[in-house]
Amino acid sequence: MTRIIRKRLLEQPDSTDLTFLELPRTTRAGRCRSTHRIVDRCQWGLTDWFADGASALESLFRNSGPGEPVWTWSREQTTGFWLRIQTIEAAVHRWDAENAIGVAQPVEAELPGDAVGHTFEIMAPARRAWTQAPPGSGERFRLRQSDGTGDWTVHFDGDDVRLNESTGPCDVELAGRRRT
Repeated sequence: MTRIIRKRLLEQPDSTDLTFLELPRTTRAGRCRSTHRIVDRCQWGLTDWFADGASALESLFRNSGPGEPVWTWSREQTTGFWLRIQTIEAAVHRWDAENAIGVAQPVEAELPGDAVGHTFEIMAPARRAWTQAPPGSGERFRLRQSDGTGDWTVHFDGDDVRLNESTGPCDVELAGRRRT
């Protein structure tokens, strides 16, 4: 995605050309730089590659408007799409990694609700199309935030996935608090 944003690509890149990954040239095993003992060994240069890539992506997001047109696999064809998905992904994986070692920091209060919206407005329809999921038969799921005002209803009807369509009875209801 860094290449897509940097070059302002409007068409899907060639999926067989992996040079865009700019992988480290050296793959010998070596000690990773880490502040935690969990990581003992990894591919040499890989942590630097991740850090450099994250820094480059952050710089691109800072210097690009969210409405700038670029290719995405979604209906939304903007850098804002990539910013949204990467913000959610980074927050989830950061929290998971921190929680694994017992030092999880809170996630911004608005982000979990945005992630629910993103999951059912963007990801669920895309995954259904990619995997040729069977059509929905009217199933309705409700997700409710027990320590806040979040309340989402998802309706699966045919090939459609609709979020917050109505407030009627649901087949499944899940309630939970925002993890902090």
